[in-house]
Parts: sequence; structure tokens; C-alpha cells
Amino acid sequence: MLPVFVGVVDAEQTVFLNDEHSEFQWVSFAQAMEMVPFAGQRHVLKHVEAEFVNREPNGQLLIHEMSRKIKFLRSL
Repeated sequence: MLPVFVGVVDAEQTVFLNDEHSEFQWVSFAQAMEMVPFAGQRHVLKHVEAEFVNREPNGQLLIHEMSRKIKFLRSL
């Protein structure tokens, strides 16, 4: 089991790295499949592409939606 976080950003978005990272690069799913060494990682990439790129993600997975609900509930 691998923890996976999916985020959607503009391709021109500025990327800020913390002390745990030294570099980044944007690659296609096909390129990423060639870069990762483990079958589980390739499986996760295929799943992310299928569920978040090739179809509209479930709205309940969107963090900004949940943030609005929490702010609303706190205001009551």
C-alpha cells in the first residue's frame, strides 16, 4: 500500500521545494511509468490517470469543497 496525494495545478505554476526535495520535473504519465522502479508505483500511476485525468474526479475528493463546508459549519 502506498500513500498517494493527487493535486491539479497549472503547468506554469511556481513550484516551491522544501528541505526534503532537491529538484522536480513535470513529465507525462508515459514518461513517469518508465521512471518508477516498482510495479505498485506503475499501478498507482495508471489508477491516477484513469480516475483523475481521463474522467472527472468525484467532487467529494476536492479539498477546496471540504474547506468551504468546514468554514460554513464553523460560522454557525
